[in-house]
This record gives sequence, structure tokens and C-alpha cells, in this order.
Amino acid sequence: MGHMSELAPIHFEHKVTGPTLYLSLYRQIVNQISSGHLTPGSRLPSSRSLAAELGCSRGTVERAYELLLAEGYICSAGAAGTRVNPNLDLRQLANVPRVAMKPTHEQEQASAAVSSVLPFQLGLPALDAFPRTLWNRLINRHGRSTAIEQFSRGDSFGYFPLRQALANYLAISRGVNAEPEQIFITAGFQGALSMIIQCLAKVGDKVWCEDPGYFRARDCLHQLGMSVIAVPVDEEGLRVDEGIKNALDAKFALVTPTHQAPMGVMLSLARRLALLDWAENQGSWIIEDDYDGEFRYGEAPLPALKRLDTHERVIYTGSFSKVLIPSLKLGYVVVPKSLQVRFETAFSSLWSVGSLLEQKAVTELMTRRHFSRHIQKMRKLYGERRDALAAELERKLAKELDVRLQAGGMHLLGRLFNEVDEGELQRRGRQLGLGLHFLSSFQVSATQPTTLLLSFTNVDVASTEAAVQSLRRAIALSRL
Repeated sequence: MGHMSELAPIHFEHKVTGPTLYLSLYRQIVNQISSGHLTPGSRLPSSRSLAAELGCSRGTVERAYELLLAEGYICSAGAAGTRVNPNLDLRQLANVPRVAMKPTHEQEQASAAVSSVLPFQLGLPALDAFPRTLWNRLINRHGRSTAIEQFSRGDSFGYFPLRQALANYLAISRGVNAEPEQIFITAGFQGALSMIIQCLAKVGDKVWCEDPGYFRARDCLHQLGMSVIAVPVDEEGLRVDEGIKNALDAKFALVTPTHQAPMGVMLSLARRLALLDWAENQGSWIIEDDYDGEFRYGEAPLPALKRLDTHERVIYTGSFSKVLIPSLKLGYVVVPKSLQVRFETAFSSLWSVGSLLEQKAVTELMTRRHFSRHIQKMRKLYGERRDALAAELERKLAKELDVRLQAGGMHLLGRLFNEVDEGELQRRGRQLGLGLHFLSSFQVSATQPTTLLLSFTNVDVASTEAAVQSLRRAIALSRL
């Protein structure tokens, strides 16, 4: 208790209540950081003391802290405790709207609307094909067999047998050779990205990001105080020459080389070698996000960029969001041997990331070959759904959309021949039960024509005709 005077006081505007207590706590801390009440570097109360103050379980506070850590708002400082991330840029946070403590009626309606999966909705695997019975059986069995003391904290680096299983899987399927000790389990991809930046960066470091590229990654980097450099993408992937011209001294390059998000192109061999040469010459780091490299149709999955990394400049990341279910929020980072001790130091002060039961269940999926069989099943299913959607779009919307098939991925790109109001088309689509997304939301520089991103993962073959008919009607209504 002698150190309590050093702690930043947290003033709760609303009682922390409701079925998701941790979200209520998370929102209030985010608002206090954004408003400047909790300043960068401020020390937060321990999970035990804050739980006692609020009258909730310690697990509730730990879950809120884990979410804040994954999004870069806070960081663990070892014996110094948990602190507001000292690298946060308060000028950027000042423009972030405060998170509503109590959802409005409109927000509740919107939440209810997206609780069910909509045709063409991005970012989701085929939830109807998830092996739910097997998963529940594994969770129940490990829940009964796990010793009670293992639930107290877990391994900060991640469940070791899972790290071993990942080392074997990545070597065989992705060409990534690493020892289990080089693999750290994280809170999804954003958790991996946050830890990389926390370990290796300082405020203002430059990061190459693909344009168009994954907007949540850009947002995360902005929140962590990085200077994001948008580098254009063409049919061969990231324009390495443009990155060098605009920011030779960048500390990082964040890339999706196997299947560029969202354009779907592959980073060519010449560009891969140029990127690796740049990183070696500049002493920079390449962050490889291999988010859906397993899904190729009609040909074998491509090896990861990491496979060519003879100078150990690539930090490889992946997650189970696209191959299993997003709600796991379970990812991993594979670091070069030279960085292993630095990452061990950073991770050693964390609570265990993710549920121990879920990590054990995933481990059994992988070691008993359920995982590889599931991926093979999904690859076949996605190929069928992709072909069915492309054929139906050609039949019904050939005069509206130019659809080009890529060799891999989980969505199609459809360029509209005639311009439409994207907001109006999205609204009309939602009225008709469609989850429509546009390339513009991934772009920094709006250089691409109006393009729809249409996920096929949750559009089964029998529903394809009706979904495309609804899309055709939404486009027509948006032009009235």
C-alpha cells in the first residue's frame, strides 16, 4: 500500500455493471486516457487492488487490461507495474470520440443487426462449417482435466505445447523454421503488432504500410505513436521503390506478401528480394502478416516471405481468426533468434494471453490433425463458394461489375463500371440484409475506382442466387 500515492487515480463516471463488466471498465479507462485525465506513463492500479475497489473479480480487471494492452493503450513495465503507454500521441487521441458508456437505441439496433452474419460480410470464416461439436468436447475435457493451479496465471509466453505445435505446423505448411521458444502467443494480430512496437520502436518511428491496406493495423500504429508512410500497391504487391523514395529510413515495413489485403495480389519474387535487401541495408524490420495464406484454390499455398529471410530481418505474425473463429482472439508472433530474449523480457510481465482452455483445445486440434483436416475442408468449401459467387455475378451483374478471380483469399473484388454513392449503396444493402464493404475504406490515397469487396465465406452455394439478386437490387436502388 505504500506505493498507492504513485498511482494514477481512476474516476469512474458510471458504475461498472452489466453482463460484460470488463468492457465497461475498458471503455471508461479509454475515455480517461483520451481526455488526458490519465496521461502517458501514468501507473495504473494492480488488477487485484482495482478489483477490490470496484467489488468485481480480478479476472474482470485482467480481461479489460488485456484488451487495453492489445490495442496499445497500456503497457506492462515489469516490476514498475502497468502503465498508460508512454508512446501514445495525445494529439491524435484528442480527435478520438469518447466511447459511449450507455449505448443509444440506434447503437443497440445496429449491434443487433450485426450480431448475425450477413452475406458478403468481410473478415469472417465460414461459421456454419466450424467443428462446434468437436470444439465443445475438447473444451469440456480440458476443463475437467486441467489442474486448478494452472488457471491462476498460465504462461506469459503462451501454452508451451501450443508453441511446439505451431513450430511444427509452420515449418511444414508455411516454410517458416523456428524453435518453439521463438514463438509467442498474443491477443490476436493487433496484440502481436502492439508487442512488436513496444519492444522495438520509439515514438515517431516510420512504418511503411500498404496502400490500400488493413485499416485497423494503421489505426493501431497511429495510436502507438508511429509515423505511418503509405506505400502504393500494384499488381506485384508493395512498391518497394516508392517506399525507399519516400522513407528510406523507415524502421518497419508492414506487409501481407502472400495475399495482399485487400487487393489479393502476391508480392513478386523480385519485390520480396528488394524488400529484404532494404531491411538488411537499413537495419529495419519487416512485419509479415500472413493472415490467410492457407487459402489458395487450384494450387498449393505459397511459402511465407520469412522463408527467404537469411539475414533474420522478418518478424512473422499469424492468427487463428481466419482459420478457426475470430472470437478466439488468439494470434502469435515468430521472432528472430536475436530478438528472443528481448521479447521474453517484454512478455514475462504479462498475464497469460488468452484462455488456457482454448489454447489447450487448439493444441489438440493441431497435434491430432483435426486442424489440418479442417483447413483442407475449408479450402474445398471456399473454392466451391467462390466459384458459385463469381459465376452468379457474371450472370446477373456482368454489366455492372468487373469481377476478377485471384488464386487465393476469402473475398472477391468487383469494380463498378458506373460510379455510385458508396454510403447510399451500403445503406440499401443493409436494408436488404447484405454486409457490403468498399475498397475506399482501406485506402489512404483514393486512386482506385469504386470497388466492392464481397466475401464468399458465409454465402453457401444454395443462397448465392438470392444474395446476388439482393445486391443487384441494392445497386439499382442506390441510383434512384
